[in-house]
Amino acid sequence: MVSAVYALIRYTVFGSVSITQIPMYLTNKSTALSGLILLGWSLNARDVRRRREFGILGLNLIVIHVLLSVGLLSPAYFAKFFQPSGLMTWQAEASLLAGVLSLVVLFWLFLASRSQTKPDRTVQPGSLRVGLGRSVLLLAAAHVALMGYVGWFTPGEWPGCLPPITLLAFVSALIFLVARQSKPV
Repeated sequence: MVSAVYALIRYTVFGSVSITQIPMYLTNKSTALSGLILLGWSLNARDVRRRREFGILGLNLIVIHVLLSVGLLSPAYFAKFFQPSGLMTWQAEASLLAGVLSLVVLFWLFLASRSQTKPDRTVQPGSLRVGLGRSVLLLAAAHVALMGYVGWFTPGEWPGCLPPITLLAFVSALIFLVARQSKPV
């Protein structure tokens, strides 16, 4: 909900995005950020039930983000992703590759978590699930960095002086990675 309100304020109140784009464009942005944050929380939660709840909800929001992105991926919505020839730029292609790889690893993580035999089993620091979780966050950070890094260094152009959602997602991913590294499991 916070991500949705932030996207609405940044992109419609202070930006140039029409409220008619709430159903897909703004929902896409807010589900992406919310999904990433929930996945980060799931990797850092101590309680197994919370870890699963955050992880499944995060996975669902990321799937919504992916499906909406497929419908929106066009020069009309993302002009900076396309060359005059109509082909994607290398940054856009690399960003999409990182996003797709992140989704694939996220599904592996989901399957690894589902195959857990004991519901109260703790996640060991060197376990496959921890490695997959870190990979999801690293690939997601690469996905948003390649997509939006150019706009991160021009805060004077940020609508309402509010940072882009790509920057918030990148910083969130890094925070969760650092928190995971420093936290005993």
